[in-house]
Amino acid sequence: MLALIGLVACDVGPKQLDAGRGPALHVLNMEPSDGQGIACDPAAPDCGVPVDTPIRLHVDPPVLPTTVVRQSIGLYTARPGLFSPFLLPEYDLLNRTITFRISGTLIPNLLYHLELPTADKPSDPGLRAFDGAVLEPGRVPSLLSFITSAASSLPAPRLTREPGCDEITQMFQSSCVSGCCHGEATPALGLRLDSADALVATAIARVAHETETGNTLGVAFVNPERFGVGQAIIEPGQPFASYLMYKLLVSNENLAPCTSDCEKYQEFEGPNACEPLSDDERGRMMGWFVQGEAMPMSVEAAHASGCTDLPTRPHLDCGRMRALSRFIATGAACL
Repeated sequence: MLALIGLVACDVGPKQLDAGRGPALHVLNMEPSDGQGIACDPAAPDCGVPVDTPIRLHVDPPVLPTTVVRQSIGLYTARPGLFSPFLLPEYDLLNRTITFRISGTLIPNLLYHLELPTADKPSDPGLRAFDGAVLEPGRVPSLLSFITSAASSLPAPRLTREPGCDEITQMFQSSCVSGCCHGEATPALGLRLDSADALVATAIARVAHETETGNTLGVAFVNPERFGVGQAIIEPGQPFASYLMYKLLVSNENLAPCTSDCEKYQEFEGPNACEPLSDDERGRMMGWFVQGEAMPMSVEAAHASGCTDLPTRPHLDCGRMRALSRFIATGAACL
């Protein structure tokens, strides 16, 4: 279902092929919550879970994108003759949120059960961590229930202007292009981020050198056995399958709050926030498939490698990370 492809760093470290799995995947929070609406008075139409509410899970660590499918969650009712609603999943890599949107609406004033299956076998449906670790029940139970209200509550979609290719390349100028990394004069590992033409030629649907671990070069793998193998730097339509996003994600500085000059792209409170990785998960991700120095290269790493003309603060921030994610999600069109 998901194409998996990748990106580059200035300082490429040794390949670390740790085949073991890390800690189990956990759901830290879930909406609706267990028992929501059960104590409501049936005569109160607004009490309970709105019939158009999405199901939202906050997970840790980041998930394996190929497991974010509608079969990874069960939503059903005990009333005979009722079919389960069709769920449309979305995965936000930057805040590790999985949202299952309901096609249509739920039935008002009805008890629903929600189940999170555990993928014990490779063929079982269920969410997994990016390194294949299975879901483990925690503070959120694997089976919960709620009762719907007769109301709907979703606001009208907020229209935002999507960032274009020129804006994305401009975003990289002070962080990744200037200095010793990804400009025309110094395209580290062949990656250039300085223009639309450069993105097309070296990044969009181009396999990241750091993800090529087999005998075939330049071939993007679809759903490889090991996540991160043969990833493209930018996979149009799929930020969660784009190696560039992970190269940026492992630098927690890139997930800092939005600065004033990027607020035109997005609001950054609540579900649009960016959540840094813990030190353990950052190390785990870099050991699993994100090789070499995080992007942009830190000032310390740049100086250690002999590059002294990097900006003082080369990182991006949550605003630019979200702009890049939306640019990729909407097709990464540069032509």
